[in-house]
Amino acid sequence: MSKVRKYFGITEEEYTIMYHEQGGQCGICKNMIDKRSFDVDHCHAYNLVRGLLCRRCNLAIGLFEDNVKFLQSAIDYIQNWEDIHQEENLID
Repeated sequence: MSKVRKYFGITEEEYTIMYHEQGGQCGICKNMIDKRSFDVDHCHAYNLVRGLLCRRCNLAIGLFEDNVKFLQSAIDYIQNWEDIHQEENLID
């Protein structure tokens, strides 16, 4: 846990508090994760900790460069595809 303090400026106690506040769940997908397996998510622009995420969710928002417009565009893209295919009765 020393890397948490070194890289993110939080103590193990602060990490544990975040873990319990999130109910042991990833902040995005809500999957239950072992306490030591979470990534500490942080805002790259301000270098401030946002919370704890599973590896997959942390990588995903990182690939979208923490850009809300990119993320919203991805949501709209998937939703549009689902809407079209639901109308055609191809998916539930």
